[in-house]
Amino acid sequence: MIIMNTLWIDIKYANLLSAQLELFKVKKSNPYLANCRCPICGDSSKNKTKTRGYLLQHKTSLFYKCHNCGMSMSFSKFLQNINGNLHSQYKVEKYKESDDRTIPEPDITKFAPPKFISNTILKKLKKISQLPHDHPAKLYVEQRKIPAKQHYKLFYCQEFNAFVNEHLSSGMFDEAALKNDEPRLIIPFISKGGNLIAIQGRSFKKNSSLRYITIKLDNDAPLVYNMNNIDQLKPVYCVEGPIDSMFVPNSIAVAGADLKRVEEVLPSENITYIFDNQPRNKEIVRIMERACEDGQKVMIWPDNIVDKDINDMILNGVSEAKILDIINHNTYSKLFLKVKINEWSKC
Repeated sequence: MIIMNTLWIDIKYANLLSAQLELFKVKKSNPYLANCRCPICGDSSKNKTKTRGYLLQHKTSLFYKCHNCGMSMSFSKFLQNINGNLHSQYKVEKYKESDDRTIPEPDITKFAPPKFISNTILKKLKKISQLPHDHPAKLYVEQRKIPAKQHYKLFYCQEFNAFVNEHLSSGMFDEAALKNDEPRLIIPFISKGGNLIAIQGRSFKKNSSLRYITIKLDNDAPLVYNMNNIDQLKPVYCVEGPIDSMFVPNSIAVAGADLKRVEEVLPSENITYIFDNQPRNKEIVRIMERACEDGQKVMIWPDNIVDKDINDMILNGVSEAKILDIINHNTYSKLFLKVKINEWSKC
């Protein structure tokens, strides 16, 4: 088979994908170089302007490299991780561009579905509830005051990067990342139907430059935590992070997902959105304003709350019952919400 220069196809699909890549910018056209906030690890949690994910040209192809989490992969693999539907179109176009005229036209209806990774993969790990009381992971979870009734949902992984490469996505972490491997707390994302759709690895290091790494296993499923445990007939509280959700009854966490994707799995009238208490974070304010325009219910933190999030409130002695009371008495929508967002963002 003749090897074709299909770089233009890679660049075409990089541009199509760019709308989904935060702060995407083309730096050079020849050789092609673009960067964005890494959609795999979320990039810097302290600096929302950091863009350490790169699409780079190597000969006749693009590949992806993140200088924050160390992930390195072909452009095809990167596209598949971010947008499965776009990746299917990309494969067809690559195939059609082949110079080997003896190869028949592909039947896209016969493409294999995404590989399903069974929940049984979690059996290779220890649940936090199974660890001895003096285990560092157990102590970490207890120090965060995560309720004991939630410990069975969490797992311990001694070498996270190696575990991902061996069991979930071969070659996702390069040699440098494997050499700097570390233990992580594993937070599984399970769909309403009970399928494992993602795992999130939380560093135990207090000042880690890469606190969370999220590995998506189902590109089509919304990245929403705890969908398998909620009662959709009751009010549902949607927070930013999985750990915060463990202190609020009947709650889910978006973990960086688009709010529109939450509405794919839950009726919007049942949801109250609770964002971190960061009024100077322009991104959070922007998402709140968009939720207001869409008619959503959003909780606005009162002025006397100085903690950044729900877990911080718990650590500072506020009870779960009190937190729920604050949420229920400070939830707004429509015009009232618009006014409250404006007041809150000026704090």
